[in-house]
Amino acid sequence: MIRNMYIGLTAILLITTASSQTSPTRWRVDWLGVLPNGNYSKATDVSNQGDCVGYGDYSPSSDSGYYTRGWIWRNGTLNILHYGAITDNSCALCISPDGGLIGGAGKIQLVFPDYLVGGVPVIWGHSCTVQAFPESTAFNRVGAVYDISANGIAAVTLGTATAGPGQAYWWQVCTENYGRLPINHPCHPAQISPADVFSVSYDGAVFVGDASCASDEAFTRVNRIGFVFTHTASLLGSGITCDNLCNSSVTMSISGNNRVISGRLNQQGGVWLRTQTGWVFEIFPQPDFIPAVSNGIDYHGVTVVGSLGQRAVAWENSDAGWVKLDLTDICHRLGILSRDDRLITATAVSPNARYIVGVGLRKIRNENGQDQYRAEAFRIDRRIARILPIPIPWE
Repeated sequence: MIRNMYIGLTAILLITTASSQTSPTRWRVDWLGVLPNGNYSKATDVSNQGDCVGYGDYSPSSDSGYYTRGWIWRNGTLNILHYGAITDNSCALCISPDGGLIGGAGKIQLVFPDYLVGGVPVIWGHSCTVQAFPESTAFNRVGAVYDISANGIAAVTLGTATAGPGQAYWWQVCTENYGRLPINHPCHPAQISPADVFSVSYDGAVFVGDASCASDEAFTRVNRIGFVFTHTASLLGSGITCDNLCNSSVTMSISGNNRVISGRLNQQGGVWLRTQTGWVFEIFPQPDFIPAVSNGIDYHGVTVVGSLGQRAVAWENSDAGWVKLDLTDICHRLGILSRDDRLITATAVSPNARYIVGVGLRKIRNENGQDQYRAEAFRIDRRIARILPIPIPWE
């Protein structure tokens, strides 16, 4: 997507004035590398301190088989997150705002570079080391921990088959306390719907995800509608009848202050804004935008990250409205990213909005001395300090 340079630079100045105390020229890009003998890596979330989590392929030696492992990138080093036997795959999908808890899945059944089916929902952390989701059937199903609040409430999805997830849960991590989110079926309100849950607010009180319009729990990801759940679920779709509601919306992430939800409505990207009369959808100027899942909004709902085509982008809410930042263009102009490299998708932004992570294409020299491109995790440090404070989490 070709962008006008004047507009792009103006956008940087607008955002800097509105939400930071430092110059955008202080931005920094870090390539996070790959695991031993690995070929790719993907960052999925980042804490307020800049600790990143994700997954990638790994081989104990150059002549052995490959496995997928979750990892945490801290102090410039990738550290593997193991679960189970050496032959068991794992992935890390989220990290708590303070960096103390990591969520994801172990014993993954199907793994591809851009697609995970899931396994046993797992938490890695200081307070409980490694713990699997305590629901009795978790080891026989397919699922993952997708998000963790500041006070240790996790958003967990469990499925009955690899065709699709089926049940949405909350979990007070490192304990045996959990429960199913009773999402009413879009077409049969008296029934509990199969559902995914993707994101939880900073205080653990509000969840967002997708409910299924299908009749069983092994559903495809086509027949669905976005929801927001507090004490009950509200469906975020358009139309009145079930046929109109289904396939109309997808919710991705909720801001920490519970006021903004990213997603798509009628195939158009944007955000739901909480008003006194309910949730109102606002379409972004370029509606082909695909928001990131689970952790794609900062605490205040000012920054929304994702992708537009094969470009990593962030939308910033300023006095001029929602302004698009093409992260590759900005980093090229600032001279902090090689002209041969590009950032293809942004997967998460830290609650304080300082860090953005995702996946890019990095030009490297292989062992045969030939140039090639590798899909590799990146972290952008914008070195900004939000004017609005983020509250300290409570127990």
